[in-house]
Amino acid sequence: NEDVIENTDDSSPSFGRRCGIFASIAIVGLAFDLWSKSYIFSKLGLPGKRPFELWWVIEDFFGFQTAVNQGALFGIGQGGSSYFAMFSGVALLAIAFWFIKSEGWKSRWLTVCLAAVTAGILGNLYDRLGLWHPTGILGDLYDYLGLWRPVGMNGLPTDTFAADYSNFTYGVRDFILFTYQGHIWPNFNIADCLLVCGAIMLGISSFRQEATDKQSKTTENEMEAT
Repeated sequence: NEDVIENTDDSSPSFGRRCGIFASIAIVGLAFDLWSKSYIFSKLGLPGKRPFELWWVIEDFFGFQTAVNQGALFGIGQGGSSYFAMFSGVALLAIAFWFIKSEGWKSRWLTVCLAAVTAGILGNLYDRLGLWHPTGILGDLYDYLGLWRPVGMNGLPTDTFAADYSNFTYGVRDFILFTYQGHIWPNFNIADCLLVCGAIMLGISSFRQEATDKQSKTTENEMEAT
């Protein structure tokens, strides 16, 4: 059986077609992440800003609660937003190299998982650059150009951004909450889900490739022995 990781739609996959698949997944994933953040934050507000801060879907198990993360995935490395933003840029370049130069596009599986990771990186990078926050880069650009700063940018009215909330400017918006028997999992978002799913897919790809290489080596040794 052919390795399912490397199976393609045809014997000679088109680079343009794979780019289309990559772009579609990345754009849809990014759009869903940004929309979900905007929607939930418009309903629940910034952490500690409104009395209605928790929205249970399944009581005491799964719900929505806003949080602004200054660190990495699941709150790791608090206070390092600028470093994580730079790392995100490097990661995007590495993905582009892998996909194009190293011909990752020839694998449908790699195309999908690299696109998912790209969407996740871009979703959180958008927040780390302060593009969601009226006092961030986008807000500064409006001021510099002398343009009217839109009320409700990214689902939040500008009057929610008091001076004591300026530390949220370059943080990542998280809102998905899981708890179990009093144990609370760090809040996360759709971008984090895309990153984790993409990483798992990459791990599966690596594992299967290693298994395929071992099988090929075993077959070669058996042929040499006969």
